[in-house]
Amino acid sequence: MASLLARRAGSRKLLLLALVLLTAAATALVALTVAGAGVTATRASRAAIDAHLGGAPAWEVRTRIAPDPDAQDRAVRETVVETATGLTTEVGRYLLTEPTTVLADGGESRRGLLSTDAGSLLVDGRWPGTGEVLAPADLGVGIGGTVRVGDATFTVSGTWDRPEPTLSGTPAPTGDPDPLVLADDAAVLAIDDASFVFWNVRVDPTGLDLAALTDLATVGTRLDTSIRAADGVAIRGLSVADNLETGGGQLATVLQGSTTTVRAVSLAPAGFLVAVAALAIAQFLQLLALTRDAETRVLLARGAGRARIVRSAALESAAVAVVGAGAGALISLAVLSGAPGGPQQTPAVVTTAVGTLVW
Repeated sequence: MASLLARRAGSRKLLLLALVLLTAAATALVALTVAGAGVTATRASRAAIDAHLGGAPAWEVRTRIAPDPDAQDRAVRETVVETATGLTTEVGRYLLTEPTTVLADGGESRRGLLSTDAGSLLVDGRWPGTGEVLAPADLGVGIGGTVRVGDATFTVSGTWDRPEPTLSGTPAPTGDPDPLVLADDAAVLAIDDASFVFWNVRVDPTGLDLAALTDLATVGTRLDTSIRAADGVAIRGLSVADNLETGGGQLATVLQGSTTTVRAVSLAPAGFLVAVAALAIAQFLQLLALTRDAETRVLLARGAGRARIVRSAALESAAVAVVGAGAGALISLAVLSGAPGGPQQTPAVVTTAVGTLVW
């Protein structure tokens, strides 16, 4: 009897294979429709954040330099890492003094003095060493010339123009004349030991997924609170600017709402696909039942119990569902693996596969 049941299962291999393929296709199509909405929302969110910031930092921290600048810098960077967990960030730091009198060949002007990371400015000449400065192009002093700041005289090692804001240590435009750039913090502090210190915190939009939008929306507020509480950071006049704030609210929060809408809209085509797939699978099952009617009669005539036949059919159906849903899920994951935010859509794919099995 067992051999008859086995032959019965193998007698319609093509129909069973077609049913497996249909189940796999239905699972993949529904999963990709639902997950595709997440991928589309991820891509749109990344583009919106990138366009809004335009290369500028997401957050800017400003205060006065501390008596221990290294400890202050270390505390800020550690706070950024702890606060922006899950986000890819880059922190740039620079010192900038109040405008002071600068004497040069071109006359007298009032400019700030800047110390920033080497290589963070576009330079004609070379980066300054001890006793040297980079002069802004509009100062009118060429390489090898000299400028005087207070009692100190500096040789111009190069000139610079304000660069694109994608560079981590670049001061934001203030409307003031471009500053002189000194070799290091010590050179700036020797002239003004109460300089402002800035940290530019940039976030990499290409590493964002939809789950990160929730964190992104609150980083500015949490960063402000955490930095104020950190030892040795807030000297006076501490401010944390959140450049993700827009006239319509926090950009990340706005994008979260848009994402929810996109996902809700995607349920309509997904529901349509489910209905079509259900109808097609039902037709296949009906065809399979008709083709096996005669075989079932023979088995009953030879003494096979109805319960045994039903169990055999149930096992067969379960095998088809597991193989088909599993194959569909694997196809979906393979397609999504290279898409922006694709790996984060795995729960949607798994849910669809489980739904197929339950159905």
